[in-house]
Amino acid sequence: YPESSQCAEAEAKKTNMSLGYPTLRPQPEGTKTLKVPAGPYGVPDLMLHGWNKTHAGSGLVSAHPLEYSEKTWLSHQQKMDMVMLRNSQGIHAPLRLTMEQHFAQKVFFLVPSLK
Repeated sequence: YPESSQCAEAEAKKTNMSLGYPTLRPQPEGTKTLKVPAGPYGVPDLMLHGWNKTHAGSGLVSAHPLEYSEKTWLSHQQKMDMVMLRNSQGIHAPLRLTMEQHFAQKVFFLVPSLK
């Protein structure tokens, strides 16, 4: 009966198919953990490593967990819209919409009165 088990696995994969939606909350790829070497008492040694490496204002880490989410909100929303269009109307809908947006941006550069 190995053939029937393989068919059952293939059928399970078909029914558990993902629709390709991006996650609702994008993962913060831009945040990094700041690793500061600690001194002998567990606090950073400012004389050896400097002040810029010991605080978050140096630009190495985000100030708030929502900062990355807010920066990427528009592109993430557009991705979700395109995936929803693809799943509801087919691949032609997001392709056509992207093509129209691309050509509309080119027209604005050619016609000075539309700027």
